[in-house]
Amino acid sequence: MIVIKFFILLISSNCLVFILSFIFYGHISLLSMINITFYLASGTLLVWLSLITLKSGFFDQTAYSFRKVFDSINKQKGTIDDDLNKHLSSSFQSNFSSMKIIGFSLLIEMFILLFIYYI
Repeated sequence: MIVIKFFILLISSNCLVFILSFIFYGHISLLSMINITFYLASGTLLVWLSLITLKSGFFDQTAYSFRKVFDSINKQKGTIDDDLNKHLSSSFQSNFSSMKIIGFSLLIEMFILLFIYYI
């Protein structure tokens, strides 16, 4: 089941590469595919790393401080929020493994296309 999901995501991301290459460059070439694949892979991996950082609890104290400050401002206005003790990292339940796999597979695909381009 996981392998089928991976291939579906990989084929759909490759279709997206073809479509974006045709939209941005007006034609489909190896260089345009390398560029678009790099952008998609780096964007996917950047989002994955950001979500993993948020899930790890790195920003829990900062978010708690902001909630505490805004809660004191809201108390002055008369509104009260009961989410003061909720951690930011508890909002994320998934481990985002599909984003990691797709990001790295697009990066590997980009390196293969780059190798073919320079041969």
